[in-house]
Amino acid sequence: MQNKVIIPLLSGILMMLTVSCNFTSHEAASSQARDTKEVIAKSLVNLPCFKCHSYKDFKNNRNFPHDTHRSMGLHCNQCHIIKAHESMTLNSDTCNNCHNLTLMKLSLTNMPAEFNHEKHSGMFACKDCHKDMFRMKVNSVKITMKSINKGKFCGRCHNGRIAFPASKCARCHSAG
Repeated sequence: MQNKVIIPLLSGILMMLTVSCNFTSHEAASSQARDTKEVIAKSLVNLPCFKCHSYKDFKNNRNFPHDTHRSMGLHCNQCHIIKAHESMTLNSDTCNNCHNLTLMKLSLTNMPAEFNHEKHSGMFACKDCHKDMFRMKVNSVKITMKSINKGKFCGRCHNGRIAFPASKCARCHSAG
C-alpha cells in the first residue's frame, strides 16, 4: 500500500522539479534579454512586443526616425494599429497632426515640384515606397532628375510603363 502512494508522489515531485527548472516567466525572459542583449527605454519595458521581439531591430530602423517621434511624447500605439502576430498598420491621423501628408511642396531647387502623397498612399502601402526608395526623414536624400531618369526614387514607377514618364515635366514641376 505504501508503495502505491509513494511512487506516484515521488513521480509527481520529480516532474514538478523538472518542469519548474526549465520554466522562465515572460518577465524573467524579458529581464534576461535586456541584461544580455540591449537596454530598452524605460517607457517601452512593459510593452508585450519587446518581451520576445528585439528592441535593437526596432531602434535601428533606418527607414523611420522612431527616437525623434518618441522624444516628442508619441507612444507606439498612437502611430501603429497593432494586431499582435497578425498585422500592423499606420494610423495616418497621428502623422497628419504635424505633417501635411496630402500635397507636399518640394522647393529645394529652382524648379519646385508638388507631390500628392494622399493619392499615392491610396494606391500603395507605405512600405512600397518608404522601405527602399524614400527614407521617412526630411532632407535625408537628394533627389535629382538624373537619378529619377536612371530609375531611382520617383523614376522607379514614373518610367512610362507603370506611370506617366518623368519626362512629362509639367505633371510635377511648375516654374518659379
